[in-house]
Amino acid sequence: MTDVGEATILWRSALADWAGDDLLFDENFIGKYGDRTWPLEGETPDRLAAHALHVELVSRITTQPLGYSEGSEASALESVYSLFAVARELTKKSPEAPTFETIVWHVLNAFVRPFTAKWHLKASNGELRALDSSDVFRAELVVVQRRLIALDKVLAKIAGKE
Repeated sequence: MTDVGEATILWRSALADWAGDDLLFDENFIGKYGDRTWPLEGETPDRLAAHALHVELVSRITTQPLGYSEGSEASALESVYSLFAVARELTKKSPEAPTFETIVWHVLNAFVRPFTAKWHLKASNGELRALDSSDVFRAELVVVQRRLIALDKVLAKIAGKE
């Protein structure tokens, strides 16, 4: 299907830079949501929620490098995990922001939840204190950070700040 007109754009076009099996939005996501109309000027609930989550992302370890001898793996894990509470509150406060809601929960559930689930169990067993585990954690954190940086770029597009 092509875009529906000059004044509108479809999700499949708006998300093309992030669509692909190894990116944020796979074929299943695009198949399910690709024909939705992307929010344009004037649709402020999506824009406001996107901006609010952008502020959260850029102000924590979720998008900032964690140097080899810097920081704490447990603190980094908690910071990533706390995104769920932030997104939950923003979603509750913005019921008229379906673009924001769909995209954010897709990324959090598909890419962040498996990471936090795996590492919360390991952290509770004390494994994050072991050098080998902390190295693996940091490597996996970089992969999650790449996804969250990509999400932040999508949020910028939603907020009209590309």
